[in-house]
Amino acid sequence: CATGSSSAVVGSGPWTWSCYGSDGGSNASCSTPLALLNQTVSFGAAPSITVGGTGTATATATSGLAVSFTSNTTGICTVSGSTVTGVAAGTCTVAADQAGNASYNPAPQATQNITVGKNSQTISFGAAPGITVGDTGTASATATSGLAVGFTSTTTGICTVSGSTVTGVAAGTCTIAANQAGSASYNPAPQVTQAITVTQAPVNGACGSANGIATAFAPSANLCAAGTASAVTAGSPWAWTCNGSGTNASCSAPNQPTSGGGSGRAIVSGGTWVADPALSSGFIAASGDPSGKSPPNLSPGYTFTYGLFDFTLNAGAAGTAATITITYPTALPAGAVYWKYGPSPAGYNCSGGACAAPHWYQMPAAQAVFAGDTVTLTIFDGGVGDDDLAANGAIVDQGGPGVPSVPGSSERVSRRCPNGRCWRWPG
Repeated sequence: CATGSSSAVVGSGPWTWSCYGSDGGSNASCSTPLALLNQTVSFGAAPSITVGGTGTATATATSGLAVSFTSNTTGICTVSGSTVTGVAAGTCTVAADQAGNASYNPAPQATQNITVGKNSQTISFGAAPGITVGDTGTASATATSGLAVGFTSTTTGICTVSGSTVTGVAAGTCTIAANQAGSASYNPAPQVTQAITVTQAPVNGACGSANGIATAFAPSANLCAAGTASAVTAGSPWAWTCNGSGTNASCSAPNQPTSGGGSGRAIVSGGTWVADPALSSGFIAASGDPSGKSPPNLSPGYTFTYGLFDFTLNAGAAGTAATITITYPTALPAGAVYWKYGPSPAGYNCSGGACAAPHWYQMPAAQAVFAGDTVTLTIFDGGVGDDDLAANGAIVDQGGPGVPSVPGSSERVSRRCPNGRCWRWPG
């Protein structure tokens, strides 16, 4: 008190007391504030935050008063209340403040560093495309980030990739890798792969150069330009199919024309004997054939309406028999015999050393069987009918059905013309 007497000081803030006057003077009420207390702020554990994500900042003041938060790095994070939002990957600095009150001084500002991390992402493939060799398909995949996915091939011998276009190179399993490199907000995605089956493109069967080419023997080469050839069916024409994984092609080759008109064919059977197409002329004229294989003369008194048949067989076991059935344009008349021109064993219209020179002789009836329009020959390698007379795995033969004929007008000759093909024989 400046004057008067003081009462006791009381209170918890502010302090109060009275100054009493004397001699009828007045009293004075006096007070003084308490001294302010200091306080500090302590952060709790830093939250885990990713770009675009949020976390909660926690801090307490020793005064028990509420703490407020702000961001010192708004390019990395923002703060609203106690909610921290990640803006970009980096170090986010959050400041905590307590402004004080009547009892407490403002707290010194505290800061906390919070790492704002990039987000994780994964990739998922769409359905695998169906691809054939030489064809293309489209790879599809999405990342959980929404960022574009890139594709590569890990099996470039099977497929290649350009952008999202997959091209089949060869049949097999094509493996496509999908990648996403990440961004400012996302870590790179783990690589994922997808297996795509590359199949052969369908092959359409196509006839080869043998199609349409007349031949006496079943064609065996150049049957198909594409696809797999079936067995050749005997007939007029020869027929086969070129089978592809796509469509099939029906192919045929006509029988070989004969010098007497019409066409014919021959089928080899028995063991492993086959006709040698390079050495077999098939049907040739009895004289003057362009192949140069016609004999220099004909068997006297016989007519060869359909000429001769020339063939060479090989690939058979030495010394074994081969069977060849020759089909002519029309039925062969009764009385026809199969004449051979070439060397023969002794006793076949020859004797001694003359048998080694080419000459005409008749095949034994048991080895030249006539039936309708066919003659079936059975020839042993090195035996009668084989011109080289050697058991060497090759049979060389030239001959044909001859019908007796008598020239001149003094002898009666009858004539039959089955199917327009005329044969002549004594009647």
